[in-house]
Amino acid sequence: MIESIRLKNFISHEDTVIELEDGINVFVGNNGAGKSSVIDAITYALYGRHTRELDKNLVRRGSLSSAVSVTFTCGK
Repeated sequence: MIESIRLKNFISHEDTVIELEDGINVFVGNNGAGKSSVIDAITYALYGRHTRELDKNLVRRGSLSSAVSVTFTCGK
């Protein structure tokens, strides 16, 4: 189970930490708020894949690099 996600200069997120609860979690927000970016962050961290055309599109404008960390448990 994914427990938390941290996005640092990832797409539109400057420094975002999301703590997930047990069960179902829902991302709600306006267009452009960064909901899809969270999903891209998870899939990129776990599988090296994202929906953006190029890896450089993952770095927030004005930043030199970006980072994502996903904390999860297995077999809990």
